[in-house]
Amino acid sequence: MNVADSETMAGVLERAGMALVDRAEDADAVIINTCAIREHAEQRVLGRLGEFARLKAARPDLLVISGYYGDSKIIAETAAKLRIGVHALVGLANAAYSNPRFITENRELTDHLFDGNYWHNPQSPRARAVFEAYQKRFNSVMSNHGVQGYQVAFVLKDALERAASTDREKVRDAISKTNLTDHILTQDAIKFDEAGENVNATPALLQVQGGKPVVVGPARFVEAKPVFPVPKWKG
Repeated sequence: MNVADSETMAGVLERAGMALVDRAEDADAVIINTCAIREHAEQRVLGRLGEFARLKAARPDLLVISGYYGDSKIIAETAAKLRIGVHALVGLANAAYSNPRFITENRELTDHLFDGNYWHNPQSPRARAVFEAYQKRFNSVMSNHGVQGYQVAFVLKDALERAASTDREKVRDAISKTNLTDHILTQDAIKFDEAGENVNATPALLQVQGGKPVVVGPARFVEAKPVFPVPKWKG
């Protein structure tokens, strides 16, 4: 599943000094990359849950899950039932593990789950004000998708103001020259390279504590200390 994404992850990890191994038994961290936005794909996830017994026997330090809502829930439930034996279950841009709805509906399961995801800066007064306003209006915690959507709108607002025009080429040029420091994200200024990538994009390391996702890294954005290792995942 997700062969291209898995190959990209492997390349990033190898450049960071990690090495791939052929057997889960030899791994310090096991990454599960799933894609279950359709029923058939979710059935494939269910069909491979038997492999968790082998993962438990391997006793890796971390189990890292990059996936969507349904499959990530299935994996977390299975890991909890088996007491999989890892120090922590960690989401990687996961659609569930820092999702406020998922946390509300699965309080016991989600307690102390980690997720590396794009998030707001809890040390920023503006970001806190945005979250409070969102909570008041919608009676819900802002999700990572809400954070990104909000910030995209303000990048466009900034570009439109600098372009002083709605002409497509002028707006495109203004976006390419973006250097936005007044934002709510866990990163330095928003800037784009020639490929249109946000060069300073930095995900936060989140952990569910007390029924809500809190930032436990990087250090300058921290609002709580991480709970690690997490006792409930140990065998």
